[in-house]
Amino acid sequence: MFRLYAQRFGKPRWGDKRPAYLRNLPMLLRMFPDAQIVNIIRDGRDCVASLKEAPWSSADIGDHITSWARSADASLRAARRYAPDTYYTVRYEDLVADPESHLRKLCRFLGEDYDPAMARPDSVACLAVPEYKTWHTRTHQSVTTERVRSWQQRLTTTEIERCEAVFGTRLSRFGYEQSTFATPTTADRVDRVRIATCDRLAPCGAWPTTYGRWCATGAANPSSLPG
Repeated sequence: MFRLYAQRFGKPRWGDKRPAYLRNLPMLLRMFPDAQIVNIIRDGRDCVASLKEAPWSSADIGDHITSWARSADASLRAARRYAPDTYYTVRYEDLVADPESHLRKLCRFLGEDYDPAMARPDSVACLAVPEYKTWHTRTHQSVTTERVRSWQQRLTTTEIERCEAVFGTRLSRFGYEQSTFATPTTADRVDRVRIATCDRLAPCGAWPTTYGRWCATGAANPSSLPG
């Protein structure tokens, strides 16, 4: 299927993005030994704000907080486990602020030539993003920084405090500053323990894009750049 997708766009390689990939990296790398993993990390508060508004997502904000916390943990584990030529991380905020610079670095990791079209995903969105995916509407627009730190307007004070209390040091480990320093509630502490326990029993992942060298890696999918 991926090879056919790549052929449709005349590309020699294919790429795919799925939320659950990171928790299955050992299996994926057994299937595709030459695969390269690209993980786009984003401020957890912005992720929670976006998930809260998604038409298909859970109505419980706690689910979104847990999801990002476990994803952050999985990202850190993968960075420790895999070699620099296999696993690559870029922050969403850095990517949208300076697309060309970071895409050139990404291309060096992938061993591909940079093309200016890579910084214009909106030019192929009409072909690659189905109309029913209304939550990817921004892929039809130019890359922008307007959603960076939008959690300040999209989350309530209580939601922000809850995010930061559960995330703990995860935010700072990825270069994000806390805005509040409220004392974690008993429920927050329970969430922290639950997340740590779940990770030990069944590690969960982030939002990476897996690139396979053994067959074609497809045309750049604009949905791979979060909106």
